[in-house]
Amino acid sequence: MAKEIVKRFIPEGTMQTLITEKDDKGKYGRILGVLWDHDGNNINQKLIKAGLAVEYWGGTKTKVWGDY
Repeated sequence: MAKEIVKRFIPEGTMQTLITEKDDKGKYGRILGVLWDHDGNNINQKLIKAGLAVEYWGGTKTKVWGDY
Protein backbone atom coordinates (compact mmCIF):
# COMPACT_ATOMS: atom_id res chain seq x y z
CA MET A 1 0.00 0.00 0.00
CA ALA A 2 2.82 2.43 0.85
CA LYS A 3 4.34 1.89 -2.60
CA GLU A 4 1.05 2.84 -4.27
CA ILE A 5 0.76 5.96 -2.10
CA VAL A 6 4.30 7.02 -3.05
CA LYS A 7 3.38 6.62 -6.73
CA ARG A 8 0.51 9.07 -6.16
CA PHE A 9 2.76 11.60 -4.42
CA ILE A 10 5.49 11.36 -7.07
CA PRO A 11 4.04 10.07 -10.34
CA GLU A 12 6.39 8.48 -12.85
CA GLY A 13 8.29 11.10 -14.82
CA THR A 14 8.12 13.81 -12.14
CA MET A 15 11.07 15.33 -10.32
CA GLN A 16 12.00 14.10 -6.86
CA THR A 17 15.03 14.24 -4.63
CA LEU A 18 16.44 11.50 -2.42
CA ILE A 19 18.81 12.61 0.33
CA THR A 20 20.58 9.48 1.54
CA GLU A 21 21.75 8.87 5.08
CA LYS A 22 24.81 6.92 3.96
CA ASP A 23 26.62 6.10 0.73
CA ASP A 24 25.71 2.42 0.93
CA LYS A 25 22.59 0.38 1.62
CA GLY A 26 21.48 -0.36 5.16
CA LYS A 27 21.59 -3.61 7.08
CA TYR A 28 18.66 -5.09 5.10
CA GLY A 29 19.82 -3.92 1.65
CA ARG A 30 17.58 -0.84 1.55
CA ILE A 31 18.59 2.67 0.61
CA LEU A 32 18.21 4.85 3.70
CA GLY A 33 17.17 8.43 3.18
CA VAL A 34 14.50 11.08 2.90
CA LEU A 35 12.42 11.38 -0.26
CA TRP A 36 11.18 14.84 -1.33
CA ASP A 37 8.75 15.64 -4.12
CA HIS A 38 9.16 18.51 -6.61
CA ASP A 39 7.17 20.87 -4.33
CA GLY A 40 9.50 20.27 -1.37
CA ASN A 41 7.16 17.92 0.51
CA ASN A 42 8.78 15.24 2.67
CA ILE A 43 7.27 11.96 1.41
CA ASN A 44 8.64 10.04 4.42
CA GLN A 45 6.61 12.23 6.80
CA LYS A 46 3.49 11.85 4.64
CA LEU A 47 3.77 8.06 4.91
CA ILE A 48 4.25 8.29 8.69
CA LYS A 49 1.19 10.56 9.06
CA ALA A 50 -0.86 8.14 6.93
CA GLY A 51 0.13 5.27 9.26
CA LEU A 52 2.04 3.47 6.49
CA ALA A 53 5.51 3.95 7.98
CA VAL A 54 7.22 4.63 11.29
CA GLU A 55 10.49 6.34 12.13
CA TYR A 56 13.19 3.78 12.76
CA TRP A 57 16.29 4.35 14.86
CA GLY A 58 17.63 0.79 15.11
CA GLY A 59 15.26 -0.80 17.62
CA THR A 60 13.53 -4.14 17.31
CA LYS A 61 10.25 -4.52 15.43
CA THR A 62 8.48 -4.98 18.75
CA LYS A 63 9.75 -1.61 19.98
CA VAL A 64 9.03 0.14 16.68
CA TRP A 65 5.55 -1.29 16.01
CA GLY A 66 4.59 -2.02 19.63
CA ASP A 67 2.30 1.00 19.92
CA TYR A 68 0.37 0.26 16.73
